[in-house]
Amino acid sequence: MPHVRFNRRPGNLLMALISLTAASSGAALGGAHSRFETRPIVQSATSGQITGFVRRGGDEAVSAAMVIISDSDGRIRSTARTNAQGSFAFSGLPSGSYVMQGCSDRFGPSTSETIELEAGANVSRDLRISTDAPIATEVTCDLDSISAPPVRRSYTGDLMSFDLIGDVRDFFASTARIAGVDLRADPSTTNKVVIHLKNVPWDLALDVVVRTAGLGSELDGKVLRITTANPALGQDRVLMGTVAIVGTVTEVDTQSVRTQLHVNAPNADGKIQIWSVEWETADYLEQIGIKPNTLRAGDQIIATGNITRTNAIRLISIQRPSDGFSWGYLGPVRAPLTNGSMFVGLVSQ
Repeated sequence: MPHVRFNRRPGNLLMALISLTAASSGAALGGAHSRFETRPIVQSATSGQITGFVRRGGDEAVSAAMVIISDSDGRIRSTARTNAQGSFAFSGLPSGSYVMQGCSDRFGPSTSETIELEAGANVSRDLRISTDAPIATEVTCDLDSISAPPVRRSYTGDLMSFDLIGDVRDFFASTARIAGVDLRADPSTTNKVVIHLKNVPWDLALDVVVRTAGLGSELDGKVLRITTANPALGQDRVLMGTVAIVGTVTEVDTQSVRTQLHVNAPNADGKIQIWSVEWETADYLEQIGIKPNTLRAGDQIIATGNITRTNAIRLISIQRPSDGFSWGYLGPVRAPLTNGSMFVGLVSQ
């Protein structure tokens, strides 16, 4: 899955990573040039549009900012430059999940926005650049730094079991003891979480909890630092408000309108039961190379998504650690998950 890096020269000090999505690429209104081969987006009655503004702080329009939109298999769909009023538009989009992010040569990257676009719909969504970032004319936003798919991440930490409904710092303290590191948690990291995990590598559990809670982490030698997420360092805010489950696939249903996975995993009470995981249509998945037998009963997976009803989620990302298969916004991972299970979610404040 490609990542777009916004470089701050010299020294590549600024990197904002965007996880991206599917099928064909095309030019947007006012679009910048991409070095990828593109195909025109076909307009139809079911094509949708996404418009918005890039703003700094409250209402300050940011002109000439690059905006990148991508869909859920990780490929860039199109790019655009904002006009003098800071507006941008992408049209001719089929229904699906999209991720947008902007970058200004003066102010750096914006936050990311995830959009669920229905057929024929017009959606307006703004991108915000924090006023905390200093004005820096050396920032360069371009597509020359698009990298190859990320290296598969391996998790080799000792297996960890843990149950918590409360302050996420309690989880970090327990993880630090298991990992044998010194914990340094920012006082602002007071998120309330639900965590149930059994036989999961501590470093994998740490990443899932940090991401779901919208935080950032850094392991520096024997010091584990936990902070609020910083998009300029590639720490993703997009997945805040989602849940993550680790469990075993019991059934793959491709006959419904959308592909359904049935996954045996813990719920918010820590009880193992069957989750319904809603994916894309079978036709769409086959177009991007995912066949009905790609996932099978018995596979252990990590599924991240939005809760749609009790013990049911709409899939955002899926990973199979046994072989590194992944789809969605998160890259491939390797981890020993034999009989491992996990649930992670935020507690409503």
